[in-house]
Amino acid sequence: MTHPNTPLIIGLGQVTEKDPSIEKASSPLDLIEQATNLALQDAGISRDSLRRLSSLCLLYTSPSPRD
Repeated sequence: MTHPNTPLIIGLGQVTEKDPSIEKASSPLDLIEQATNLALQDAGISRDSLRRLSSLCLLYTSPSPRD
């Protein structure tokens, strides 16, 4: 069970590639890594501190369809 005073740190990161060619497009895992690094910076967490985190949650939101 998690202690009720466990800190919660939130950071946001977004990466968008606009119509890259298939040869130049990043893999989904690369995009996740880039967005995670941006979120770490946003939250003020060093990459080395990441090893001490007990959990990391990623939220994927897809864009709404265009009419």
